[in-house]
Amino acid sequence: MHRALSFAHAVRALQQARCLSPEVCYRILHWRSLRCSGAASTHVPRAAGGFQSAVEDARGLGTPAQAAATAQPQLPLCERQAQHAVPLIDLLAWHETALLQVKDVGDSWAQQDDGPSAEDLRTELGWLLDDSLAAWSHNGGDWRGVSWQQLERDLRQQTFKDSAGQYRVQLREPLESLAAIWEQRLRHRHPLQYLTSTAFWRDIVLSVGPGVLIPRPETELMIDLVQEAVAASPLLAAGTWADLGTGSGALAVGVARALPQAPKVYAVDLSPVPLAYAAFNAQRLGVADRVTPVQGSWLEPLEAAGVRQLAGLVSNPPYIPSTEMPGLQAEVGRHEPHLALHGGEGLGIDCLLPICTGAARRLQPGGFLALETAGGEQARYIAELLSHMRCSALNGAAAGLAGVGVCTGSSGSWPGGGAGPSPGEQLAFEDVRVRKDLRGVDRFVTASRAAVPVDPDSDS
Repeated sequence: MHRALSFAHAVRALQQARCLSPEVCYRILHWRSLRCSGAASTHVPRAAGGFQSAVEDARGLGTPAQAAATAQPQLPLCERQAQHAVPLIDLLAWHETALLQVKDVGDSWAQQDDGPSAEDLRTELGWLLDDSLAAWSHNGGDWRGVSWQQLERDLRQQTFKDSAGQYRVQLREPLESLAAIWEQRLRHRHPLQYLTSTAFWRDIVLSVGPGVLIPRPETELMIDLVQEAVAASPLLAAGTWADLGTGSGALAVGVARALPQAPKVYAVDLSPVPLAYAAFNAQRLGVADRVTPVQGSWLEPLEAAGVRQLAGLVSNPPYIPSTEMPGLQAEVGRHEPHLALHGGEGLGIDCLLPICTGAARRLQPGGFLALETAGGEQARYIAELLSHMRCSALNGAAAGLAGVGVCTGSSGSWPGGGAGPSPGEQLAFEDVRVRKDLRGVDRFVTASRAAVPVDPDSDS
């Protein structure tokens, strides 16, 4: 009897605080009790579309490498078929419970490692609900499309204060699965993108999962740089391009969509897991006939396959210096693949260097190079390196196969101090520029392959 009275008092207190109906408040307290007993996070039904890989395996994830070994591409949550109908009041009750979980976390992650704040987590919760919610129905009527933003707006206006029990909503995954996702997000700081197989990037949605670098908003500007280069030199649009270190295939797919005339875009990665995602995303987004995943290190597999020249080369390679790896946010350092993050000792340019020299060998005269870097000193170093890289002058037919060297200066520590090209050599790149990202950071380095003059003594 005492327990029943306490529960009734709790319902009334919650009703007064949140302006919700008693039925909604009852379900909120029900979700709280499940959370305390662990029931809400231990029962995860297998959902349609292979969803269990993202949720059930999350509880057993070990190292990022172990996770990557079993990862399989899944359809993004927002694209799955909506076939799970639940009362709206159940969804609202779970939403309130999830907000209480966020309150428990607060801003502790931001204080620990500059991770998400409480406000960031509330935003993520909105994303999860928006990707999950498809439609609603009133009193058994027809299903009509609805967004979580619309529901939130109506909630703020107390539209459902007395009639929430008359609505049902269609979800793309069972409500229990959404609760399990959120538990994993907060308990282990798994990236939400992995748990939902969803990364919004430019105007597309990419499938991502453990073992695949999550594409960042900054990288979206790389496609703008490609379009700018093609506008200045239209012939580049009809050539072959390559994306080195493709990950999810974001840049390869982005280039293929931006340049419909390009016959082929090679998506190169050392690991088979990202290549599976790149192929899956290319197929989903309608460019599989022109995006070719290739396994190997940077340009090596293309050279082995006899690819002689490229019109353009883009890359977002690993560039984080060793000294900065321990300080990464938990979402990144614990869960994203270190192979796609770690750039090596010093400036962290172990991967950038072979890409630069490979670009000098394989880009056609006038070919475009775009690199993402850590910014700052690293970006300036790469720009200086490209500005002083030199190659042998060959006849036009052999351009792009020239021997490549770098002016390193007397100390060997900075590329800008060496002498100019010696007889028979010329600078490999021109129009080398450092470009800013959306936050004003010197993030990108772009360049054009210099035209190799025809050797006057050549018979060709």
